[in-house]
Amino acid sequence: VRYALDGTGSNLPSERYSVPIRLTDSCTLRAVTVTASGRSSEPMTRSYRKEALRPSVSITDPKAGLGVVYAEGAFPSVPTPRSTLQGESGVALVVDLALARRESDFALAFKGYFHAQSDGVYTFYLTSDDGSTLWIGDELLVDNGGFHSPRTVAGSIALKAGWHPIYIGYIQARGARVLSLEYRGPGIARCPVPGSALCHQNGD
Repeated sequence: VRYALDGTGSNLPSERYSVPIRLTDSCTLRAVTVTASGRSSEPMTRSYRKEALRPSVSITDPKAGLGVVYAEGAFPSVPTPRSTLQGESGVALVVDLALARRESDFALAFKGYFHAQSDGVYTFYLTSDDGSTLWIGDELLVDNGGFHSPRTVAGSIALKAGWHPIYIGYIQARGARVLSLEYRGPGIARCPVPGSALCHQNGD
């Protein structure tokens, strides 16, 4: 395998891959496979963007779990932070369907804060049937919307240590109902997001 990090030109990349590539800045990686006879594959190109760590926020009087709104009815799309879901309010210690009281036609909106225990990149895995979305602050990090069978969609974000606003929207129409949230981060193998990493304040 030969590669180049400028992503330009049509010539054969000159660098030979021998050890893992460490990227420290935004770049476009171009790579080809070269056979012993000198024949090369079509180039593979992928762009990488260096992002600044999203700053954490200060909160007062944190309370365990996320604030939740539960509503019954047929919903055409997943609730978002910009919409207001009208229904019954409660608290969920983790992201699940424990507060749902029926098998079909309902929606949930979870709101509060996620705690990043150290600076770094965090990847979230949102699994649902039917649709769901995950927001960190004002960024739609995972879009798993629509009506579908159980499906996992992942998204990554660079976070400063501390608390970050989080919002999860969910809708259920018919059939199986599934909702779970996992993550991995610096020193954390993939696992469900624990209640110790979630909180809310009055009004969430």
